[in-house]
Amino acid sequence: MKFLHWTFLLTIIFRLSLDSFSQNQTEGRIAYDMFISSPPIFEQLSKNAKEKLPSVVKHRINVYFKEVWSRYEDTTLVRSQKKATEIAYKNSEAGWLINNSDGMWYLMHQLDGKVYYAEEPLSSQQWRFTVSLYNASPEITTKYQRQIYKINNAKMLQFTEETKEILGHKCRKVNYKSGVTHLDGIPNNDDMEIWVAEDFPKDVSPIPCNLLKGAVLEVKSHRIHYIATGIYYETIPETATALPKDGIKMTIYTEEQMIDRYMLKRD
Repeated sequence: MKFLHWTFLLTIIFRLSLDSFSQNQTEGRIAYDMFISSPPIFEQLSKNAKEKLPSVVKHRINVYFKEVWSRYEDTTLVRSQKKATEIAYKNSEAGWLINNSDGMWYLMHQLDGKVYYAEEPLSSQQWRFTVSLYNASPEITTKYQRQIYKINNAKMLQFTEETKEILGHKCRKVNYKSGVTHLDGIPNNDDMEIWVAEDFPKDVSPIPCNLLKGAVLEVKSHRIHYIATGIYYETIPETATALPKDGIKMTIYTEEQMIDRYMLKRD
């Protein structure tokens, strides 16, 4: 009788463990290193300016996933941008947020203590925007341009048979032409190299995307290179993948105008 009792308890514990493991596979985060190379104008700078400005900037990125949402957070900026006069990202509303079920994505900023977010459908042709960020040194006025790309045209995707392993996942190489020409004054500079783990249970990517199934673990695009450094299945708070309740909604166009005005005030 005692044997049956213990067997029953062990069976319950085993099933609960399986349920817990299964649930943990549906939410978590992927950590990335993001490398941003300086634009071609870097080569035209003086020796003194080159010594002050790095040729490559490295950022730490987290992309959280839970249910239908995924959210991009630049952890480097969260740590480094503390002043109210800078474009700062709240830890819970950093970067951008995507609803994979309806194809909407939201760009989020915190300016002078207020949270703003702008929505845009992933299918929109207005698929690229730029945020200007000053270097931390007050002596340098050169702006870094952070460009966020969105994959929105399935016809431009070219699936290859080339594969490689990233973090234990077999990834397939996919090429994409962004459609933007003359980036940084260089023609035909719009190729994107994407490595996607198609067996991943959720759609996760460091760039806004709703056309690739699985986890994008590496992207090379223009001057930006993302490479996944870790996959963590963990419980994600609801607030980490949700629109801010106290946020101020606006259009992408209005938000770009607001940031331009904000940056001019600092010049």
